[in-house]
Amino acid sequence: MIRLFFLLLGLCIAFPGFAFMDSETSALMDRLDRLERDLTLLQRKIYQTSTDDSAPSKEHFVTGSVEHLYTKIAQIEEQAQALTQQHEGLTHDIEKINEQLTSLRADIQIRFEETEKKLALQEQQIADLRKLYEGQPKALPTPQNLYDEVQTALQSKNYEQAQALLEQFLATYEQDALAGNAQYWLGETFYARQKYEDATAAFAACVKKYADSTKAPDCLLKLGLSLKQSSSKEEACTALASLPTTYPKADKALLEKAANEAKTLSCP
Repeated sequence: MIRLFFLLLGLCIAFPGFAFMDSETSALMDRLDRLERDLTLLQRKIYQTSTDDSAPSKEHFVTGSVEHLYTKIAQIEEQAQALTQQHEGLTHDIEKINEQLTSLRADIQIRFEETEKKLALQEQQIADLRKLYEGQPKALPTPQNLYDEVQTALQSKNYEQAQALLEQFLATYEQDALAGNAQYWLGETFYARQKYEDATAAFAACVKKYADSTKAPDCLLKLGLSLKQSSSKEEACTALASLPTTYPKADKALLEKAANEAKTLSCP
């Protein structure tokens, strides 16, 4: 076709009139030009296509993307199926736990009701026994038992309780062998709480009523000390001075305590 083009071109140059023979010749030349341009473009495309044969085509990329997408979808479906199975398993376990809890609540409620019934029965039995006990005459404790309770209260420094027990003892067992001791400890409950006037009265009663008691010397010494705390110096000195003459066989430490207290008061 190129040769034909050059042949026609030569004819046009050699025979100028030939170029204007008719309009068909001009149209033919235009077609040849277009064909040549198209041929050139086609050759370029073929060349580019031949050089890019190693590169992946658009169809290759599209196909690969679709296959990758299908693979991802399949993986997601597998994961969703696994999660569904786990959810079903957990739901089943939760249902079992709920059943167990329901059974446990019912059992606890039954046990609670039974316990309440037992407690109500025990409370009724206790109330019945209390009524029966209150309807019977109360037995008095023995002097020794009551005195032991006094000592327990004194050891715990519960002086108010000890006072009440001692007053009960003296009102019930005034002539008992332990009455002198009880009278002494009654004075001590007052002295420990700095109720010196009450202590003075209690120790004076001990010296007067239980002069032959083993606690009488102690009562006389504490009588002097209570009078001293009450600012009755002369009476205190009289009580302290009478201790060695009234109870010469009293404990030596007790006699020395009385002498030292007399010196403190500057007794004559």
